[in-house]
Amino acid sequence: MKKVNHWLAVVLLAFVSIVSASAQLYPPVQLFDECTTPAAIHGFNVVNSGTGAAQSQVAGTALRPGIVQLSTGTTTSGYSYRGTGDSNSVSFTTPGSGVLLYETAVNIPTLPDGTDSAGIREGFLAGTSGDNNNDICFKYTNASTHLICRTDNAGTATTTTLGSAYDPVAGTFQKLAIRVDEKAKEVNFYVNDVLVATHKTNIPTAAVGAGVSILKTAGTTARTVQVDYQSVKYFQTTLR
Repeated sequence: MKKVNHWLAVVLLAFVSIVSASAQLYPPVQLFDECTTPAAIHGFNVVNSGTGAAQSQVAGTALRPGIVQLSTGTTTSGYSYRGTGDSNSVSFTTPGSGVLLYETAVNIPTLPDGTDSAGIREGFLAGTSGDNNNDICFKYTNASTHLICRTDNAGTATTTTLGSAYDPVAGTFQKLAIRVDEKAKEVNFYVNDVLVATHKTNIPTAAVGAGVSILKTAGTTARTVQVDYQSVKYFQTTLR
């Protein structure tokens, strides 16, 4: 919980005073996955598709005791997803019904290339693989080579391509966080605790889930992404 608490302290202080004047926020619905097991746990499920697609435990460290590796396997369209829901529906909540916070730390051991291509997405996702209508997420593919912030409303997307300073580095964990305001009017994207993009257009109000996915798009060599943890908080504006 140590990584999450630092970031949440900063973000909560930043937005509580702003939203309190316009909306009552109740204690959050919380999901947290320390990634100490590759199995489904604490509301985070596992979906794999394709030959060899799987999730496995890799050696942790003192600061990162749990790390799960998602692998696409060798099928050209293989994928692996770790998040809320399942292959039928990933739905967790609906933007616009409360403040949503998502945070993770990921490492790409080998960056995808033109021979063995893959796309990696983290955040509020509307499906288990690829670009989905109604995603609010970070996206990385070899086609761009840069990290992309993406909001999509029913198939119309707003994207911000970040500069090279925020490019994923093979073998290095990168902290990614997303905040959606209580009315789904603004989305803030953070990389390593730095605000890197703000979107005010094409923010979905359809149901979304939360998780990490990796989808292979070319080649027969498996591509992987390692997840240190995932944290989701949903501050409701209506007491349940």
